[in-house]
Amino acid sequence: MSSIIFIGMDVHKNSFNLCALDGHTGEILGETQCSSDAKNVLKFVNRVQEQFEEEAFVKVGYEAGCL
Repeated sequence: MSSIIFIGMDVHKNSFNLCALDGHTGEILGETQCSSDAKNVLKFVNRVQEQFEEEAFVKVGYEAGCL
């Protein structure tokens, strides 16, 4: 059975807050605050995926404000 990593993003104009959870255990795998650049999000996703010995699917959601 494949693992699932859930990543939540709180998006602001100048920064992103990211948090990754193990889909089976609910364990926090990592948290970070970074500048609002997609390259930083990819770095975080890759770093979290490397923690798994097996293939892990990643599902990402972001906080959508009223705008």
